[in-house]
Amino acid sequence: MAGVTQNPQPEPPIRSKPRLSLIWKALVLLTVLLASTYSYLGYLGYRSLTQQNERERQQQMERFSTALDALLERAGDELARLAASMSTVTSTRQLQSRDLDELSSSAGVLSALTRIDYYTPDGEKIASWTSTGTSSTPSEASRLLQEVRTTHQPLTVINCEAECALHAYVPTFDRDGREIMMIVGQLLADQLLAFRRLTGADVALLAEIRDLLK
Repeated sequence: MAGVTQNPQPEPPIRSKPRLSLIWKALVLLTVLLASTYSYLGYLGYRSLTQQNERERQQQMERFSTALDALLERAGDELARLAASMSTVTSTRQLQSRDLDELSSSAGVLSALTRIDYYTPDGEKIASWTSTGTSSTPSEASRLLQEVRTTHQPLTVINCEAECALHAYVPTFDRDGREIMMIVGQLLADQLLAFRRLTGADVALLAEIRDLLK
């Protein structure tokens, strides 16, 4: 009908996002924050534990090093005393290398030696014996013998040219009162076995093998 006005259609209500979605977003954000925090705390804990283990390992290695140094020093002193004892009952006037073969094959302490060398004060070799049967001379023997002659003090070094052994360079006198110098050697493996019995460690790292006990 003309003149009748139509009522306007009501506007649809604006739909608001449910509040539940905000809660989920907050939970997700909180979860991320917690995960990040725990991850960072875990990293700090792992780093602290690693540093603590490294400190303990370093302290243990220092204890091992001290024990090994003391063991090698004592072994060097024993070798020096052994060389002095051998020299006082030996005449080097007519000593020959074949005479040392019979001496080294004897039972007891001498059987553990790897080399026995006799030298004049001038560094000239008088007689020599090695467990390998070769009369090879350590490459630094001349320098070390000269040092021993100058200081008149025994010198103990580790030599690994042929096989790792402890060598003692000793100034001494023979049975006739002649001044001589000696080199006596013992396998380093014997000392490492003693080190294992002492500390319970299976492996020993040796540093500064040259003039370690100088």
